[in-house]
Amino acid sequence: MNTLILKIYANAKDKHFLVQSIKALDYENEKHFEIEVTANNDFDKTKSGIFPDGFLYFPFIISYYKEDKKNDEPDIHNTIKILNKLWSNGIPAIAASDYEERLPERGGYNSKNVPW
Repeated sequence: MNTLILKIYANAKDKHFLVQSIKALDYENEKHFEIEVTANNDFDKTKSGIFPDGFLYFPFIISYYKEDKKNDEPDIHNTIKILNKLWSNGIPAIAASDYEERLPERGGYNSKNVPW
């Protein structure tokens, strides 16, 4: 799995809670992708509070990898599950992908309807 098809920037306070939240979800085609949660090297507490582009400075990045670049329906559904889980837990999260327009709130960017 070496092709990055999605990044979700998340403003969680605790990496362990973030990992456990997304690990517990019921994914489609689970054997065909990998998810990795890493610290964002560009994290900046002050900049992360600036709407709408501050998401680039959130403390964590959730990366979604596949073997190919094709974004199919299961990938979109899995992304929606992750975003909905984070948002329902009050965690600000913004998706950056080629299929943002197919996600709720267009992945959260520039939306006042998702946690910030």
